[in-house]
Amino acid sequence: MRNHFVLNLLNKGATSKLPENVIINILVRLPAKSTLRFRCVCKQWLKLTSDHDFIKLHFEIATENGNLRLMVGRENMYSTNLGSIFHNVNRSKKIFHKEVLEIDYPFKARRWGMSVVGSCNGLLCVANLAQQICIWNPLTNMYKVVSSLSLDVLGCHGNILGFKYGFCYDSHAEEYKVVRIIDLEYDFSVIEVYVEGSNTFEAYTRIPFSFTFGDVFGVLVNGNLHWIGNHRSGSGSLILAFRIRDESFAELPLPENVKDLSRVSIGVLGGDLCLTDYRPHTFSIDVWVLKVSVRGETSSWSVSLTIHLPFTTASLSLVGVKLLHSFKNGEILLRRDANTLLLYHPTDVEPRIVKIRGIPDA
Repeated sequence: MRNHFVLNLLNKGATSKLPENVIINILVRLPAKSTLRFRCVCKQWLKLTSDHDFIKLHFEIATENGNLRLMVGRENMYSTNLGSIFHNVNRSKKIFHKEVLEIDYPFKARRWGMSVVGSCNGLLCVANLAQQICIWNPLTNMYKVVSSLSLDVLGCHGNILGFKYGFCYDSHAEEYKVVRIIDLEYDFSVIEVYVEGSNTFEAYTRIPFSFTFGDVFGVLVNGNLHWIGNHRSGSGSLILAFRIRDESFAELPLPENVKDLSRVSIGVLGGDLCLTDYRPHTFSIDVWVLKVSVRGETSSWSVSLTIHLPFTTASLSLVGVKLLHSFKNGEILLRRDANTLLLYHPTDVEPRIVKIRGIPDA
């Protein structure tokens, strides 16, 4: 319907008479494929749809309408639209099946595989095994290569144990930033920040933490990226918060009752930092939420939800459950494992299951 409306405007030559804000208001509500198609209409529309603010607004509207796209990186990149699941009003249906399709992606010809290591406003930060990193718009298939620090300079500090990433938009500087943490064998890890405007990584900083547990990508809440870490001194585990604006650090405690970090993941619930603790012996997930006082001086953890898993997905696997997205209606989307998503509403007894098909075993 909206596509026909725009086509009628084009046929009548009416678009040249419309104010720019009206054009934006129309284009931002179109499906992704239509937006891509109408980029070719004229230079003005190409410029509008390439703007950071337009991409962000288009993503926010699509997300709230349930038009989410799942992107999975393995040896190749795969994608599927989850919108039909969110628009299904039959809550008695407990199991859905979605087929993924292989798609084109940056560096595909080099056969190094590709992983999504961050997302922000509809843009993805992706990296391969060769540590080639780029910021990618899957809608237009345009991408920008991130010029990364040579890992050779870190060789004298021991073996590299792993990498963590963060991707965000710095609204103060009005540019995107990529954060990479290099977990080293000896006394420290290294954190470096790529700034879109200068197209370079800044000088790296040593930090006294290791990052054995938690997801590869940092969780963005209130201008801070968060990862689960451990003090190199052996004094315990924590959540490390990295403030994007001034690139400073803060340490946040974990909930006292959370002990096994192999089954823990952090995310965002209703705008607050949350933590999911998978409890295999009760086939359930505790969702902890960190509430900060009005003045921001104190914070405390409390269990917001306990989700009982269907026995068809129960497992004693060490893999935790990741909260991927929370909707305004209270519904939340979780990743159970590489091929299973869970869709849960607080009024449901158990979450609905989304089985993902078509992804080769890793």
